[in-house]
Amino acid sequence: MIAIGSAFGFFLNGPTVTKGVVSAVHRNVRLEDDILEDFIQTDAAINPGNSGGPLVDLDGKVIGITTAMIPFAQGIGFAIPSNTVRKVLEDLIIYGKVSRSWLGIEGITIEPNMAMRYGLAVSRGVGVAGVARGGPAYRGGVEPGDIITKIDGRDVDDVIELRRQIRTKKPGQTIVLEIVRNGRRYNAKVPLAAS
Repeated sequence: MIAIGSAFGFFLNGPTVTKGVVSAVHRNVRLEDDILEDFIQTDAAINPGNSGGPLVDLDGKVIGITTAMIPFAQGIGFAIPSNTVRKVLEDLIIYGKVSRSWLGIEGITIEPNMAMRYGLAVSRGVGVAGVARGGPAYRGGVEPGDIITKIDGRDVDDVIELRRQIRTKKPGQTIVLEIVRNGRRYNAKVPLAAS
């Protein structure tokens, strides 16, 4: 796998190529005020100026776009997967902007230890800590204290999986959430909005 870019800009006077391996996929990187989700991790040198260059496999196929590095951890860089880039490009071409679906909740990951400690009916899912008044979840009847366990029949084990599934849906699409409330399971139909 190779990364192509313009490391250090005009200092090196032209494009550069580095090689490495994909050391992990589906990485989530916490920054000071944001979380980058579902990234490709590579040990190819991603230096300032490389951002925006392609990450290419040995068959010459673009698998990602280099975007970030961790300055205090040598040899760790990140790329946006090509499928994510493709969706963004489609949105830009069709709508003239990136359109993301919004559920309108604040969620926390439910883990087995938390479930046992608080006597919850399920040991995995997303606990609803807050619901945006007038938002999609609010209109669908979701309430604080509910636990989301599935979206359209697919399991939701944590907040990251919930976000990942919501990202695959289009604004205006109606989804079915399986929620647990007071030990009982319900289905809530929620029409997603654009964020």
